[in-house]
Amino acid sequence: MPKPKRKKPQPVAPDTSGILPAVEIMETFPMTDPDHPFVVDTVFPRREVHLWGGPSHAGKTTLLFQTIDDWRNGKPVFGYQSYPAPFCYVAADRSHASALETLDRVGIDPATFPLLSMIDEGIKGFENVIPVCQNLVPGLKVIFLDGIARLVGGNMNYYETVAEFLAKTIRELQHHDLTLFGVGHAAKPKEADIIGPRQRFIGSVAWGAMCSTMVIVEPEHSKHVEDINRKVFVMPCNSPSRMFKYKLDLRGRFMLGAAIEEELSETSVPEDFRLQVFDIRERGDIINSAEVNQICEAIGVSDKTGRRYMDKLIREGKIERVGSFGKFKIVRLH
Repeated sequence: MPKPKRKKPQPVAPDTSGILPAVEIMETFPMTDPDHPFVVDTVFPRREVHLWGGPSHAGKTTLLFQTIDDWRNGKPVFGYQSYPAPFCYVAADRSHASALETLDRVGIDPATFPLLSMIDEGIKGFENVIPVCQNLVPGLKVIFLDGIARLVGGNMNYYETVAEFLAKTIRELQHHDLTLFGVGHAAKPKEADIIGPRQRFIGSVAWGAMCSTMVIVEPEHSKHVEDINRKVFVMPCNSPSRMFKYKLDLRGRFMLGAAIEEELSETSVPEDFRLQVFDIRERGDIINSAEVNQICEAIGVSDKTGRRYMDKLIREGKIERVGSFGKFKIVRLH
């Protein structure tokens, strides 16, 4: 007698009973400009893959949750202006219950935090994650994917495997007008380590080569398990890298208000550059990249250096990026 064929298990729809309707969530948190070219000005451009890494138990998911909470409330992130938009957090390597425990520890109401677990819902492949998130969050713009390595589908040490996965993912993001923050493991720093933080994401160097911005979270003293000090490297492709120092509180949360910034490559804006930017302009005037390049030529510095000066002025609150990349508005003259 032939054995009956076993039915293939079907993915289970995510349990959304404890989550507020998306309309209520979007009314709770400000959606300032969901079509802005940046998710966070200067450091996180839209429609790109950004990576968020660190060793086990460094606190990368904790910091991610705290950063999402600041971002969705319109607060600055790493000193830059936020542009909140509808989002969904996806756990690829942990259960729904585990993610809820971290949210509770951080102090975030899970009813206001769209969340699903690929483990619990039986979802495989990033292309299958997108429609589930879009169904959960109408108008979805940003996906935070914890455990991105699980989706690669091959040996992460092979450049071509990781490169093909990232290329396919970027095409999906551009097609659906989405931005992805992928969370994964990074190697612990070693003494006399000459490898930069951007190269410590576990696996092929393709991760560092093809992502837009990478954030690395690590203990300041890796040999001491009780160390409460953390270093956070923020490394965009098109602006200067920065490093912040944090302490953890008794619940393992990052004390964001007490962060100490140490720029990896300090840039001071010379007075002659400031004069040419501000002296002939009024508050609210627009300056474009061609004008910045003319100023650079006049004072004898490269265009790349000029871009670094403009980034510094953004962090000082003197100018802000507006519209398409390369346009700036004068905010303060003094």
